[in-house]
Amino acid sequence: MKKSHDEELIGDVHALSAGLKAYITSYTAKSLSTCREACGGHGYAAVNRFGSLRNDHDIFQTFEGDNTVLLQQVAGLLLKQYREKFRGGPLTVTWNYLRQSMNAYLAQPNPVTARWEGEDHLRNPNFQLDAFRYRTSRLLQSVAIRLQKHSKTLGGFGAWNRCLNHLLTLAESHIESFILEKFIEAVKNCPDESSRAALKLVCDLYALDRIWNDIGTYRNVDYVAPNKAKLIWFSRIILS
Repeated sequence: MKKSHDEELIGDVHALSAGLKAYITSYTAKSLSTCREACGGHGYAAVNRFGSLRNDHDIFQTFEGDNTVLLQQVAGLLLKQYREKFRGGPLTVTWNYLRQSMNAYLAQPNPVTARWEGEDHLRNPNFQLDAFRYRTSRLLQSVAIRLQKHSKTLGGFGAWNRCLNHLLTLAESHIESFILEKFIEAVKNCPDESSRAALKLVCDLYALDRIWNDIGTYRNVDYVAPNKAKLIWFSRIILS
């Protein structure tokens, strides 16, 4: 990669490695805490090793790049790609979906799609991936507008700090879109039928859980109707 001097490829790989490292280590830390809490008082027992696992893993959120700093790098590269899009330049492979989904965001949400409530629809990979990418595109455009607005009075550094939480959410959303895309591909290409069915359940649970986690974003713009939001919550409970 270094020998090719392909700056776009280097930036692409850096964004993915930085974002995945930050997302996965944070997710693992939360999962360990959830497992410990699920065991009640037994979770504190040394024999269950939750304490040692949490202690051993905690440093992973800092070394090889602090997670907050790494996510800011991902957000910065997203904004760079956003600027390239409106200059008419090509997008690199990982960011190609932004071209289509940004156009979808600029259009009004489809009122018919927003009200589809069938289980088959909610577990359809196309719906799940479109929802993830829609959220990322919406966050990207809104934070770009906020940065431009605040930079006039606060300067670039001050504007970045003012929008920091927004930028971190944007980076996490992009990484979740990438994870879901690869998860769907892995399920589709799984050769064993029973394993594929089990993986599909886990994939659906991940997708619907993440959509529900940010349901306010979808509801605020009527991307998801109220009854559909309730069904997403119910389907998430059933799958878990």
